[in-house]
Amino acid sequence: MSSFYELVRKEQTTAPMIVVSLSYPAGGASHGTSHLVKTAFVVPLVDVGDQCMPVRYMYHGRSGFSGAFDWIPEFDPLQTDNHYGVNRARDPMRLAGIRVNTCGLSFEEATKFAWKEVFQNGGMARHFFVNPKWAKAPYDVRLEAGSTEIKIRVEPDETCPDDCGLMTQFDTWVLFLDEERRVSALVCEAPGYNARVQLI
Repeated sequence: MSSFYELVRKEQTTAPMIVVSLSYPAGGASHGTSHLVKTAFVVPLVDVGDQCMPVRYMYHGRSGFSGAFDWIPEFDPLQTDNHYGVNRARDPMRLAGIRVNTCGLSFEEATKFAWKEVFQNGGMARHFFVNPKWAKAPYDVRLEAGSTEIKIRVEPDETCPDDCGLMTQFDTWVLFLDEERRVSALVCEAPGYNARVQLI
């Protein structure tokens, strides 16, 4: 069993990307030629010249900066919401992710149901992070989507709450690094392609 930080340090053996421009007011930063923040978030900590890396493993909120569950909150945002300057109540699903209640379902049924909810909203989640009480070791849950078999990797993570998990699409998350290549911010490009899954 491994925490996000241990896994991310392995990923940081590759050279980070550099933020080459910021665009306002639609929000976003570009690294190379690919657009970074598609959801109208302009994060105050991000500036031209900053280093960033794609996220391969999710982080659940330590070290004083917003973690994954800050981007996908338990409840729909209120009208007074202010997340990095954005009121997510304008479009809760796109800007604050999907909330899925799977209480009463078996764990495998809950995993498949949550994946379908993300898929119906345009996402392609392939990893489901849960507390070790739900999975002692990583394993795959398989489901059929039309004629295609989908594998969802269930990842135990002790930083996850006991009662919920995070169904994630990795390429919607980016880590920003400080000058010493320590994680300084976690940004979600498309919260609506990720789901907070209530299990009990």
